Amino acid sequence: MLRFLRQYNKWILVVGGVLLLITFLVPQAITGLAERSGQGGGTWGRIGDTKVKAAELQRVLAEMSVLDTLGEGMVPVPGASKDPVHYLLLLHEAQAAGLVGGRDDGLRTADVMARNAGDSAITVDTVLAMLQSRSGQPRGVILDALANVNGIQRLVSLYETTPRLSDRRLQQAASSMLSAVDADLVVLDARVLASTLTDFSPTEEALQAQLEAYGEFPPPTVAPLGAAPENAFGYRLPNRLKLEWLVIPADQIRRSVESSDQLSNIELRKHRDRNPDLFPRPSDGTDNFDAIREIVRDSRLTQLVTERASEVAKFASDQLQLPLRGLPRKGTYFTLPEDWTQRQPSFEALGEALAQQFAMGIPTYLTSGPEWIEPTAIDSLQFLGSAASDRFGPRPVRASQLVAQAREFAGQDTYSTQQGVASPPLRTPAGDIVFFRIIQSDPSRKPASVDEVRNQLVADLRTVEMFRRLKEQMEPLRVKATTEGLLAVASANNVGVMPAVDLRERDPRFLASGFRIPPSIPGLGASEAAATAIVQFALSLPREASMTSLPEADRTFAITVDDKFAIIIGRVTDLTPLTIEEYDSLASQGTVERELLTNELRTMRTDLFSKEALVARNKFELSRDETELAEESAPASTPAPAPMG
Repeated sequence: MLRFLRQYNKWILVVGGVLLLITFLVPQAITGLAERSGQGGGTWGRIGDTKVKAAELQRVLAEMSVLDTLGEGMVPVPGASKDPVHYLLLLHEAQAAGLVGGRDDGLRTADVMARNAGDSAITVDTVLAMLQSRSGQPRGVILDALANVNGIQRLVSLYETTPRLSDRRLQQAASSMLSAVDADLVVLDARVLASTLTDFSPTEEALQAQLEAYGEFPPPTVAPLGAAPENAFGYRLPNRLKLEWLVIPADQIRRSVESSDQLSNIELRKHRDRNPDLFPRPSDGTDNFDAIREIVRDSRLTQLVTERASEVAKFASDQLQLPLRGLPRKGTYFTLPEDWTQRQPSFEALGEALAQQFAMGIPTYLTSGPEWIEPTAIDSLQFLGSAASDRFGPRPVRASQLVAQAREFAGQDTYSTQQGVASPPLRTPAGDIVFFRIIQSDPSRKPASVDEVRNQLVADLRTVEMFRRLKEQMEPLRVKATTEGLLAVASANNVGVMPAVDLRERDPRFLASGFRIPPSIPGLGASEAAATAIVQFALSLPREASMTSLPEADRTFAITVDDKFAIIIGRVTDLTPLTIEEYDSLASQGTVERELLTNELRTMRTDLFSKEALVARNKFELSRDETELAEESAPASTPAPAPMG
C-alpha cells in the first residue's frame, strides 16, 4: 500500500486538489448563477404565448435613455420613446416584418448624423461619443438603439400611402393652414411669473415625488413640439468630473533654448553650412555672414525649440508612465492599486523636475476647482480647452473628446482615457504642451437625493403651481381684457401687449419645400399649438362684416400652451383668408395635398401604432408590475410620469 502511495503520490495530489477546488467553487458558482438568473431571467410580460424576460426590459430601458438624448422625433410614434411597453411592441412588429438591421445599420445612421452636422471635425466617433456622454450608455447599446429606431421608422413608412383627397377637403385644409391672422397678445409665462409666488413653497414630499417621477430623464433644453408638460422635466445628472492639468508654456521652452550656447556664432555658421538650400552663398564668392545672421538665428532657433519641445514632452511622459510599468491591464486600461492616489506622480513635482532638467521656469499647474464640471465645459478651460493630440489619427483629438471617452463614462477604449492616469502630451495652437488627469469622476445617474437638484426641483414645482393658477384664472382674465382692455391684464402681470402680424399655422415660404418650422409667437417663441389655436379661433368668427366691426368680447380669447407652461389672452384684429389664386398655385404643385397627407399620417400613426392598439394586436400582458421590475433590474429605469400639479 505504501509503495502504491509513493509511486502515484503526484497524481493523488493533483486529483485531490481538483476535488478540493470543486468543493469550494461549485457552491459559489451555483449562487452566482442563481443571482444572475433572478436579475435577468424573471418574466416581465408575454406577447401572445412568448415570454418577455426582465433582461429584455433592461435592454429596452437602456435604448430609451439613448433616444431621450435625440428628442421625440427619432421614434415616429408619439409617446413611444417614453414608454417601455409601447417601444417594445413597436420594435417587435418591426422585427417580425424583417425591417431591423444590425449594428452596421446603426453605424450608418451615426455617419449620416455626423455628415449632417455641417462640421468636418465631427466624425462618427464624435457623434457616438456625444451620445455616450449624454446617455451614459456604452457604444453597443447606442448602435442597437439607432438600428432599432431605423426599423421602426421603416415599419411606419410602409403605411404612408393613402387615397387621394377631395378638392373640398383640400380647400378647407389650405384655408386652415394659410389664412393669416393679426392679433394683440398678452403672454403669461408661468416660468417667469413663478418668481412672484409668495404663498407657495413645495413640501419635501412633493420634491421627492417629482424627483422619483423624472429623475431618470435628462434635462431637456427645449420642450419638444407638441410635447406634454411633463416632458419639460428631467433631472438626470450628466457625466461629471474634476481634473488637473500641467501646462508647459511655449515661451518658457523658447527662453530655455535662447539662453543655451547652441545659438553661438559658431553653431549658427554650422547651421548655415548644413542648409545651403536655405542660405545659398553669393555667386561672387563673398561671404558677409553678419548680413544674414538674424535670419540664420531665427531658423536655428525654430529648429531647436521644436527639438526641445519634443524632449520636454518625452521626459514628462516617461516620468508619468514609469510608476505604471508592471501594473496589470484589463484590455487597454490599467488596473490601479487602491493606494494609487498616494503613489501616482504629482504634477507639481513633475513641474519642478522639468524646470531643473531643462533650465526653464516652473510649468503652470491648474485644476478645475472643487465643483463638478461636464466634459463639454473643458473646451472653455484655460490652455486645456484648446489643447489637442495628434496621437490618434490625422485629425487632432481635443481634451474634451478624450475625457468624453473615459472608461468611467463607458467610453470606447480607442483613447484609453481613465481616472488617475495622465493623458498623452497635448499641444495648443500656440505650441504649449499640456498634460491632464481625471482626479474624480461621477458618471451620469439619477440624483441620489433631492439636495443634489433642489434648486431646479423647487423652480419646476413653483412653475407648475403658477401654471395651475393661471389656468384657473383664464376666464376671469378674458373678461377683464374685454371690459378693461388687454393693457390692464398686461400691466397687472408686468408684461406688455405684443402685436402678432400675419400669424399662420404654416409659413407658405417653407410649405413647398416640406420644411415644418413652428410659427413664432411674440413673447412666447416657437409654438405650432398656440398658432393653430389662435387661427382656428379667428376662423370661427362670423365673416359677414369686417373684423373690427365685431364686438371686442367676441374677438377676445384665452388659450393654454401646455408645452410652454403659458396662457395667452388675446384679441383678433384682422383675418386675411387664403385667396383662390393662392390656393390654385399651391394645389397645382401638390403642396397642400402633401401637407394634409402628412398630418393625416400623423393621426394614423397615433391610432394604428398607439400603445393600446399594439397591446391588443399583439396580445401583450404584463406578468409583473412594470415599475417594480424596472427598479429591480435596471439602473436606468424609466418611471411612469406623474400627473402635473
